[in-house]
Amino acid sequence: RRKRQHGRRLAGGTASGGKSRRGARKSARPRTKTPGPPGGALHWARPLLRSLLGRGGRRVLVGAVAVALGAVAFWGGRIGAQGLAAHPALAVQEVEWVGARHADPEELRSLAEVEPGLPWASLDTEAIRFRVESHPWVARARVRRPWIGKVRILVEECQALAFVNVDGQRYGLCADLRLVPVTGEEGDLPIIRDFASGREVDPGTLARGLDYVNILRDLGLQEPLQLDLRKSNVDIISLPDRGFTAEVGAAIAASEAARSVAAFLETLDAEGGQRGTLRLISEGTAVWRAAA
Repeated sequence: RRKRQHGRRLAGGTASGGKSRRGARKSARPRTKTPGPPGGALHWARPLLRSLLGRGGRRVLVGAVAVALGAVAFWGGRIGAQGLAAHPALAVQEVEWVGARHADPEELRSLAEVEPGLPWASLDTEAIRFRVESHPWVARARVRRPWIGKVRILVEECQALAFVNVDGQRYGLCADLRLVPVTGEEGDLPIIRDFASGREVDPGTLARGLDYVNILRDLGLQEPLQLDLRKSNVDIISLPDRGFTAEVGAAIAASEAARSVAAFLETLDAEGGQRGTLRLISEGTAVWRAAA
């Protein structure tokens, strides 16, 4: 009986919430607590941070972090790019010149300032072009980098449209009014003589001479042509093969005078009848004097 009662007590105690030996062992283990935040600045600053974040400060914080990361990436990439551009493997290996026939090669190289060993990727191509175009022979220049290490400079030289006599010396006159040395390859170009007084070169007179040349050529006069131009008084247009001379008054524009001369020549006979002098006094007024 005692054993039965003892067994009942044990069963009743476990069912009614009593603890078994395993549960007793677990409850007997000491409980450890996670230590809280240390005291000091962080402890009293936590409420302030919570209040800032609660007032929209989270966006400000995220934006500041993004700006900082962007700045680090930008300067890091820039420093890395500069270091990569200065690497010897990306240096200029070859400089090729195309189209330079009359310009001195040494003068062009001195103006370009591009030598093997310079950083190829960081070359200022616009500055190189500007310096090369300052040469008297160069009308236009282009700078290309076709592949790593190579620089190609394409040069378009000035083409003389007429000869100009300056102080007894003959030069070639280009479309942009620059004077270049005579090379002997120009052919039979119009000659502009005595266009300046003394040694002074007048750009306005040069431009007037080119107006005569371009319009007369466009109107079909491809024969030898001579122009005696001065800053004032009368311009003289001569066609030596025909024996024809036109004297243009100062009040008449070069374009109008050239068209008047071409139109008048069409009214004359082909042989012999074109010898003489045409005086263009004003617009619409002219006097023809045939040679005897």
